[in-house]
Amino acid sequence: MAHPVSEVLRPLTQEKRSELQCVKHASSEPHLRHQRTVALLAMAEGASHIKAAQQAGWSTLAPVRKLVGRFTEQGLGTLNDPPRRGRAVRYGAAKKARILQEACRTPDRAEDATANWSLSLPQQALRKAPDGLPQVSTFTILLPCTRQAIAGRRAVPGAIPAER
Repeated sequence: MAHPVSEVLRPLTQEKRSELQCVKHASSEPHLRHQRTVALLAMAEGASHIKAAQQAGWSTLAPVRKLVGRFTEQGLGTLNDPPRRGRAVRYGAAKKARILQEACRTPDRAEDATANWSLSLPQQALRKAPDGLPQVSTFTILLPCTRQAIAGRRAVPGAIPAER
């Protein structure tokens, strides 16, 4: 039985090619991302699916076929792993920064009606703010504060810096 005709890789722009080259030569990239980059660059240089798979270190053609198909649809987003099952991220980087900003704020006697910092103080402020987070919990506030304190940055007013 003959193999189905594989998609041909669309021509790469110089910008995409240079970005792929950077990913290929970066030592900090995950191995799978590096393999995908090597396969895409091999295909862009005119290599067959077999040669691209060999250069990437794959023993079958299936990953190359899937990669070329996804690259046609998604572009450079193909290099990243697709989303997996599990709990969805509730608070992204911007919301975490907002939580940390509110947690690091020193209480105002007039506005907050207290001079002492507590976990419920930023929680109430975040829930009431127009750009706030109506369902934020004290545990959600505690996590970034703890990470900052462990890093020795004293995120929370009165926090004890970690020993180094």
